[in-house]
Amino acid sequence: MKKIFHILMLLLPLVFIESCVSAPEGESSSWRISKDEGDFVRKNQNAVPKKKKKPAPPPVQEEKPEPKPEPVKAVPEKKTYSLKFHANGGDGSMGGARHYTEGTILELAKNRFTRPGFNFTGWSTNPDGSGESYKDSGRIVLNKDIELYAQWISIVDSDFVEVEGTSLSGALKGSAIFIRGRTVSIDTFYMCNHEVTQAEYEKYCCYGGRKPGEEDGSGADIPVYYTNWYDAIVYCNLRSIAEGREPVYSLEGEKDPKNWSGIISKTENDTTKYCGPASKNPLWDKIKMNIKATGYRLPTEAEWEYAARGGRTGLSDSYTYSGSENLKNVAWYEANSFGKAQKIRQKAKNKLGIYDMSGNVWEWCWDWYAPISSGTAPTGAAFASSRVERGGDWFNEQLYCTVSYRLEDDQSGRDAGDGFRLVCNFMDGITTLKR
Repeated sequence: MKKIFHILMLLLPLVFIESCVSAPEGESSSWRISKDEGDFVRKNQNAVPKKKKKPAPPPVQEEKPEPKPEPVKAVPEKKTYSLKFHANGGDGSMGGARHYTEGTILELAKNRFTRPGFNFTGWSTNPDGSGESYKDSGRIVLNKDIELYAQWISIVDSDFVEVEGTSLSGALKGSAIFIRGRTVSIDTFYMCNHEVTQAEYEKYCCYGGRKPGEEDGSGADIPVYYTNWYDAIVYCNLRSIAEGREPVYSLEGEKDPKNWSGIISKTENDTTKYCGPASKNPLWDKIKMNIKATGYRLPTEAEWEYAARGGRTGLSDSYTYSGSENLKNVAWYEANSFGKAQKIRQKAKNKLGIYDMSGNVWEWCWDWYAPISSGTAPTGAAFASSRVERGGDWFNEQLYCTVSYRLEDDQSGRDAGDGFRLVCNFMDGITTLKR
């Protein structure tokens, strides 16, 4: 009984569903439900089953193109550049051109060039120094072919002072050189701030007569004396040659005094030194001056007086003596010298920083001693019988120690007060040594 009940309970839902579904119009009401499909299907065998819905196709994914590999960039082959050094007027060797890979950072080799009379200051890509500049042992990046030229600066002793040039017209107080109607043009030059000392002179020259002694002042730092005009000329050229400068003076075309007719030589301790004739020598009186040369020389008389007055800035002071109205402040003369020459640079300097232009020893100038007129050349008269000395000395009175006093002296004379002072010319690129 229970079994029948269970069967009825299982069939009851099916009867209920069939009664609720009406058959389509014109068709038998015998319908069944397909368990599998869930669609209405006719009971007869000829019925065409309803088409199944096709499942939606999966979404088409766009095919992303595979990333193209980055092209391998060709690494350019590095170039090779050269580096070359030039002496540019100097001597020696730095080797030939050297080759390096592009971008190489180099520390420049230390300069091995030399040039007598000049100091090496560095390198430039142009001979005249207008290009790129590099220090000695500095660094350089090689991105092109480079040629470096040594740069030179003329050696001027630290004792030399620049005297700026000018053109002076008209009279100066007490002057026999700067007179009314005369125009004197003076180029810039360098003057030694002290008179040539005995030690400096004896390096190249000998004495043609007496030597400085204790009675008149003897010592390395005491001005040389017992020198005549010829001796001073010999010293200038010998020192110029020794320092690689162009000699200023020539005799019959010859610039080396060792080859001059009439030169005096003395050998001591295997060293030969030279001096000029002991008497007037007509041949030596024809010595010529190339004032444009780079070597040492005597000042012209106009240069001497201009510097003694203090140059351009000192002219307005109108001092009687070089640097002062009080001679004792700036000079060794008969009232304070103890009867002998004294060490250089012990008294006050003048406005240019130059010492002893008044007193201590007389100073030879280039010029012949002759009257000055409006037509006289800046370098003095063409010829006369004697030369000019300036400045006074240790045994002179005040009158002789003024900036304007001119002394006529025999060019062959060698007295206890006869000394000299050097000048040299201004040159482009020279170190400024203003005081």
